[in-house]
Amino acid sequence: YGSDILSYDEAKLSADTKDHRKDQGQGKTSRRVVGLEWQSIDYVAFLRVLDEIHRRGGGANMQDGSTEPSAKRRKLAKGRGKGKETLKMTFDAHPSDMSHRLPKSGKSTALLNTMVDAVWLERHKEEVKVVEGAEWLKEFHKNVHEEDLALEDKKYLTELEEWQADEEDNADE
Repeated sequence: YGSDILSYDEAKLSADTKDHRKDQGQGKTSRRVVGLEWQSIDYVAFLRVLDEIHRRGGGANMQDGSTEPSAKRRKLAKGRGKGKETLKMTFDAHPSDMSHRLPKSGKSTALLNTMVDAVWLERHKEEVKVVEGAEWLKEFHKNVHEEDLALEDKKYLTELEEWQADEEDNADE
């Protein structure tokens, strides 16, 4: 249920998408991340925090209690913020380019209501089954610590929040 990571044809990218890639410091070999319209901003923030933990070498990849990433498995960049950071080889497409496909699983898995954007769910309640749960995910994006996200992820979450607010306003009109 994460984002779609896609390759792309440079000639088919819009000027806005090229600017977005450049603003995120990514070159032509990077891959484009397309968000899924149904995801709540809290779920997106949660996934981004997990990605950042992974990029830093945390979780199952931690060795001997160290927070430093394994030198053999992570490329490191110097001079990008505080100390060494792992490289992010993707860039986020603008929220207006999000995928409209419905969430599907090969299993009979139901989504948790906190994973799904409330406005999107209201429009698709006949097509998608959700169950109550993961109440801790509510307002997750507002409680994320500054250091828990990459700068690009912080910018994307802000942009996503603004875009969703605009979409809600347009739906009300």
